[in-house]
Amino acid sequence: MQPRLMTGAILLGALTSLASANEATVKIACQSLAVYSASAEDAAGSTYQANFTADFTDEGDIVSLNNEWYAASGTIGYETFLYLEDTLFEVGYVAFLEVDIPRSGDSNLNFLTDFLEVENEISAQTSGSVDFGNGPEPVVASWSRAAGQNLGTVTLSLPSPSPIGDQLSFDHTFEIFQYEGKLTYTPATMIGGTVTASVDLTRAGGEGKITGAFPLRVTDSRTLERQPTQWSAPDQVTMEVLGTYEVDGVELFLDRIATRPWYAGSFFFLDGIPGTPFQDEFDLWDMFVNDPNDTDQDGIPDLTDPATVTPTEPPVLSLALTGGSLQITLTGQAGTTVNLERKDSLGGGAWSVVQSVTLANTTETVILNAPAGNSFYRATIP
Repeated sequence: MQPRLMTGAILLGALTSLASANEATVKIACQSLAVYSASAEDAAGSTYQANFTADFTDEGDIVSLNNEWYAASGTIGYETFLYLEDTLFEVGYVAFLEVDIPRSGDSNLNFLTDFLEVENEISAQTSGSVDFGNGPEPVVASWSRAAGQNLGTVTLSLPSPSPIGDQLSFDHTFEIFQYEGKLTYTPATMIGGTVTASVDLTRAGGEGKITGAFPLRVTDSRTLERQPTQWSAPDQVTMEVLGTYEVDGVELFLDRIATRPWYAGSFFFLDGIPGTPFQDEFDLWDMFVNDPNDTDQDGIPDLTDPATVTPTEPPVLSLALTGGSLQITLTGQAGTTVNLERKDSLGGGAWSVVQSVTLANTTETVILNAPAGNSFYRATIP
């Protein structure tokens, strides 16, 4: 005897409306800093020009000058190549430079290095080394930057004796890159779903904005995957933001900090300054997000706590027998959680939940073994 099958849709219970767009605060800071060209005279009156770059070959040959000092040892140790030119005799010297930065910790626990935050005053002396090819020699760096300013001064004192003779001290202007503003987003409708988001950021200590879409995917209540996107930067520059999985061997997520409404992570631009010949420059940035939104008051910010969807119409269930299987098609609003229930008789007894399904799309299919006798099925909203 063929089983008798009934289709139905029953809407149960009050539901929470889909959340409107939320706002969180966000800060980003580049891990690299720019140190610009400076000149100095030695005791004999010769003038030297000092420039820096991260664009060099594996053999130590400089390709182009880009002013970048990049993080190489945690948050404290920075490296670059120094190109020193005797302007009178037009003789150039190349050296590998390592220098520590001051305030390399994170005193406010926002997962951004204190040195790279514009709000922090910098006044300190650090050490390092320079290697012109005969081994490292000590150097001293004296740093100064007023709170609220993105530009400061670093005086770099080279050793004496060295290949250039007398000790030289160069007064360089350095620059840090930080933006802050808001992250506007609509929560996902399920774990594994997409967070529709955008950023609107202003340069800290300077002028300029970064704006654009910031699509995210909720992996679980603590983790967000970043999707590739584009941002509009100052001077009508378009920045390519790489997604979580786009850098080989490096997966960069945005992770929630336990017990706090905070998220932290890092990301790469494809090219931090697209207008220069070198691509891999000023490209690694840190991000900190503070999300005060918690609609259901469960201690998990809405950013990784999918919203409950209120269906505009009840789900629809259709059935088909295929061989020894029962194919059940559920149709409804994406993000809706639907309980598929059955019982053997309409005359009495309780319905039992066969399977709970969250609709990733408007239509989902469930395959069950065909029942041996009479069975009745319905789709309900829990």
